[in-house]
Amino acid sequence: QHQMKRFHFKNKDSIVGVFKKGKPFSGHFYTVNGTIEKIAQHKKGVKTGYQYYYSTTGSLLKTPLDSINYVKGKPFDGIEIEVIDKDYHKHFYKKGKRTQIDIYDIYYKGMSYLPLFSITPTNTGFVTSKSIDDTFEKYNELTYTNTDRTEGKVVFYGEDKNGYLQFKNSKLTDVQIKSRIPNVSFNMYLEKPNVLVVDVKNEDITIKMYPEFKLADTPNYKDFLSIEDLFFKGDGVAYFYLDDKLLSKCTLKKDKPYQGIVIRHHEDKMFKYAKYIEGERIEKKKGITKEELLKLLNK
Repeated sequence: QHQMKRFHFKNKDSIVGVFKKGKPFSGHFYTVNGTIEKIAQHKKGVKTGYQYYYSTTGSLLKTPLDSINYVKGKPFDGIEIEVIDKDYHKHFYKKGKRTQIDIYDIYYKGMSYLPLFSITPTNTGFVTSKSIDDTFEKYNELTYTNTDRTEGKVVFYGEDKNGYLQFKNSKLTDVQIKSRIPNVSFNMYLEKPNVLVVDVKNEDITIKMYPEFKLADTPNYKDFLSIEDLFFKGDGVAYFYLDDKLLSKCTLKKDKPYQGIVIRHHEDKMFKYAKYIEGERIEKKKGITKEELLKLLNK
C-alpha cells in the first residue's frame, strides 16, 4: 500500500493506493515533481477520474492549481501539468483533444503571468508563439510530412534567428537559418547530409562550429523552443579564422572549451587568447594586438 498522511484530500487524513506488480493498480497515488504535487486515481491499473495538481511552495502552497479528468487512461477534459526541468507545460484538453500548450518558467514569474510560449496543435504539427513585451509573436511552425511524424519541416520566425530546417528519421536533410543580429553574420547550413555548420562572423573573426547533436525519433514542439539548446549544449569542434585565415581550433564538451585555442575580440580592436587542455585553461592573454596574436600562434 501507498499512504501519505500529511496531505489533506477530500476531507480525509490520508490517501491509499494499491500497487500490483510494482505499478499503480487501484486507489489514489501521490507524487511530487519539483514544486508540483499530483494526486491521481487508478482503477484496475488504468488511470481514471480526476487528477489534481497542487503547488508545494510560495504563496500557492497547497493551493489547487489545475485538474484533469481521465477517461480510459487518457486525458479528456481539463489541464494537465508536465514538469520539464524548470519549466511547467500546461496541456489543455477538451473532449479528449489537446487544444493548447502553455509553457511557464516557474522560477521567473510563475503561472500568474503570460506564459513564455503558447503552442497550438494542428492536424499536421504545432504552431509556437513566444511572449514578447506582453504580447505573443509567432516563433516557429512545425509541419510533419508523413503520418508517423518522423519527417517534417520547421520554419523559424524569431527576431534573432529565422529560416528553416528539415528532418527525416532523426537526421537533418536541409538547414537554412540566419540571424538578424546587427553587425554579426550568423548562418547555419549543412556541409553534407546531417553535418551541421554554424558560421558566425563578427568583423574580422569568423568561427565555424560543428556541433554534435541528435534529433528525437519523432521531434515535437519541445525540441525547437531553443535553437541554442538543441544544437549548442553538447560536444563539437570550433575553428577560428582571422581575415578568413584559419588560426586555431578547439574541441568542445558540453558547450565548454575542452582542448585547443580560442580567440575572440577584446576592447578597442584588440584580441584575447585562451589555451585549454582537457577542459582546463592553462594560458590566457587579453588586450593584445593582431600582430601579437599571430606571433603567439606562430602564424
